[in-house]
Amino acid sequence: MFPEQAIKPTNLAALLLASTPFGCGGVTPIAPESDTDGFEPVIETGGFDTGEVPPEADGTAADEPVGWCYTENDELTNGYVYQCEGSASITLEYDNGIEPFNIEFSSSKEFGNAHEPYHLTPVSACCNVLNEDIVFEETAHFDACHQDFAIFACSGIKNVLLQASQNDPSNDDDVANDLEVIIPNLLDVHTCAEFLYDQIAPPGPSTGSSTETIQLAIAGNGTQTDSVTEVQAEIVWQIDDVYFPSDPNDELGCDSYQTNDDAQWSKDPETPDFEGEAATIDVDLDGPTYLGGAVTATGRFSDSRVALSEVVNNREWRLEKMLLPTSTAITVGNSTATVRVERFRVELAMPTGNLTGDADDFTASAGDALFFVMGHGDGIPYAISVYNATDIEFSYNGFTGEWTSNAFDLEFEDPDGDTWTLEIDSDSWS
Repeated sequence: MFPEQAIKPTNLAALLLASTPFGCGGVTPIAPESDTDGFEPVIETGGFDTGEVPPEADGTAADEPVGWCYTENDELTNGYVYQCEGSASITLEYDNGIEPFNIEFSSSKEFGNAHEPYHLTPVSACCNVLNEDIVFEETAHFDACHQDFAIFACSGIKNVLLQASQNDPSNDDDVANDLEVIIPNLLDVHTCAEFLYDQIAPPGPSTGSSTETIQLAIAGNGTQTDSVTEVQAEIVWQIDDVYFPSDPNDELGCDSYQTNDDAQWSKDPETPDFEGEAATIDVDLDGPTYLGGAVTATGRFSDSRVALSEVVNNREWRLEKMLLPTSTAITVGNSTATVRVERFRVELAMPTGNLTGDADDFTASAGDALFFVMGHGDGIPYAISVYNATDIEFSYNGFTGEWTSNAFDLEFEDPDGDTWTLEIDSDSWS
């Protein structure tokens, strides 16, 4: 139930081609949530929404949530994807061995329909129809959102460490490297998620937090290095509601909440100066030759989002957010073999550093922007991290009020030495 979501900046073949004959190896897929490792969810599979809280034997109201939600794959069950809405933060505290005080790095995240498309929700509940007459905090939907958030947050601590390694105030390479060294040996996601979920066991509050157990879990796994010591993590979160589309054509079915296992914790901007959307952006994949033919793919991002901030008047900017999702599956392959890739998307992992520019334009040079590339290949979730290989140039049009971005590439080499390139087209943001 609690997957080990490892981010490995390595083989795009494994991400896009999963278990097909293309797979070159080198990337471990995210483990399915059905591996409960002894954890017993309080929400059972099967059942239906009774519309009322079942009474106890003595006639008093029970503490169990109303309705049914599904946590594990079951051929006999089916529900609907509910998009959980809320906010959260992960704050790391550590001693970098250089500063005379402990360092704090916080990464905040808002989730819900106002922040990402319904079909790409990072926190979801797989449930039967919600009875709107019941208080949300008393429903199984509310409880399931907390369960899925626990998985999302505990898996996301690794990404926050990666973000911290790029933002340590010492600018010391040893500190940055040591923060990244911690990542593979961080903590047992199951233990972390189980603890978080225990904080909000039904009927539970809508908010929660934890520090001590996660601190001990990190320290107990040999994560202290020569430079970095006393690592602590605090997670604070709130579940406010769930979103469900009003148009039946937009509804998604499910048999568990495992469909979003590829979701990664990216750092939200604080107060961007500009937020815009792009209707469509073309994307092409150029891969190596396999069985006599080049592996390629063509897709289209839809409802993409970007956020920009002017840090210093007319001189420095920051790329705060970029989310490039596909609304339909793409097909990767050649004349010999193909694979269907769903939920394929690219997302900026964290805001960039300050980027030099002027009043109307700025550039994120190659290597300035870290992205997550995510998707489901042959039903298996994968995620990798990669920096931009070419410059990303932004220009402002004072007449239309739009920003434009040029075409740019994400490029990396897999363990076999083969190069994979994602070519993301130019577009306007308004």
